[in-house]
Amino acid sequence: MAVLCVTSSSHACLVSAATLFAMNRLYTELLDRVPALQRRLVGEPVVLINDGHVRRAAMRRQGVTTEVLGEGQSAGPYKGQLSPRRVTVRGQEYSWDTLGGYFDTLEKAGVAVNVASYVGMDNVWQAVMGPSHERPTAEQREQMKALVDAAMKDGAVGLSTMLAMPPGSLATTDDLVEMCKVVARHGGLYSTHNRNEGSEVFAAVKEAIAIGERAGVPVDVIHLKIADQKLWGRMNELVALIDEARKRGVNVQANVYPYTRGNNDLASIIPPWAHEGGTAKVLERLKDAKQRERMKKDIREGIPGWYNHFTAVGGDFFVDPLPKVDVITMGMILHDWNLEKKRTLIRKVYDALPEGGAFVVIEALIDDARRANAFGLLMSLNMLIEFGDAFDYSGSDFASWCREAGFRHFEIIPLTGPSSAAVAYK
Repeated sequence: MAVLCVTSSSHACLVSAATLFAMNRLYTELLDRVPALQRRLVGEPVVLINDGHVRRAAMRRQGVTTEVLGEGQSAGPYKGQLSPRRVTVRGQEYSWDTLGGYFDTLEKAGVAVNVASYVGMDNVWQAVMGPSHERPTAEQREQMKALVDAAMKDGAVGLSTMLAMPPGSLATTDDLVEMCKVVARHGGLYSTHNRNEGSEVFAAVKEAIAIGERAGVPVDVIHLKIADQKLWGRMNELVALIDEARKRGVNVQANVYPYTRGNNDLASIIPPWAHEGGTAKVLERLKDAKQRERMKKDIREGIPGWYNHFTAVGGDFFVDPLPKVDVITMGMILHDWNLEKKRTLIRKVYDALPEGGAFVVIEALIDDARRANAFGLLMSLNMLIEFGDAFDYSGSDFASWCREAGFRHFEIIPLTGPSSAAVAYK
């Protein structure tokens, strides 16, 4: 059985119905009963300096003991063509240009949790190459290796990359092997956001495995997924690549997040050529009508070798046909629209499903009396304020609209908190 899951972040996936409900139940129970012992933070390291002694104390009391930093970027190095980091926190000025300097700053500022960090390939690359998209010379590559070596001596747990966009995408497989050989000498890890999570995801996983195999370093493929709709349903093949590598002695693993949502920033769908020169140049190109048209063309049609996040998961489900699957799930989707568009989506779902198929919506459903679920009522008011004509609804409303489209049976399944699953059967 195949399931289409559509969520408010525009990400979607195909999983089995049994897996979907089992994952939802398991994740809910884990959140309710088991405090996390470790949390991976892919964000601005300065946040830890700002609130490490206050908010992180609250996290520790909830069982979070360790923050692991880094996905392509890191708190250091900031050398060469990168200026040292300078921040002022609670009237105190701090400055550093190495990962070790960042760790020293954390200790001075005070932090309530343990902190580990990778050294980011973005930092290493830009410290030597700046905003240029030129290939590094042999001497420049050696400078990068020296920066990795210094960061490992400062306490980095390994090298992290984000290869889906510049500057990380500028590094070749050979470049990364050379960096990881340095990491291997220190007993470190290689953590990678794959070069491509869409049409070339199989090649991207093979690349990660090859880097580990050639450099002799353990590999962690982070948030493994198949984002391109054309390849949905082939995750078993992707996992098999990792299993086969492990059987021949490659120390490689992958992790996934246990939910069907995701997000990325707008910069990730801007073509690579438009990033050369840094943010100022990107903004300059965006102001140029001809260059904007070129960007639009590349975004819509793609560029060979570029992971185009837009074409992988983009589209308009009001215009494009929905795939023929057994179950269609919409998480926090229907409440985004007015009544006419709600009915349009429900009719499209009905047309896509086979006899016996199911349509599942996850929402903060309002109770029929409109008295008990205050969260759902407030969410409905929020939708009205935000979009002008959108609104949340009750289980009876949902059943009525689905009955108009031709669905025959309905049920409401209460979930944890204010949310419920409303199910309509064709």
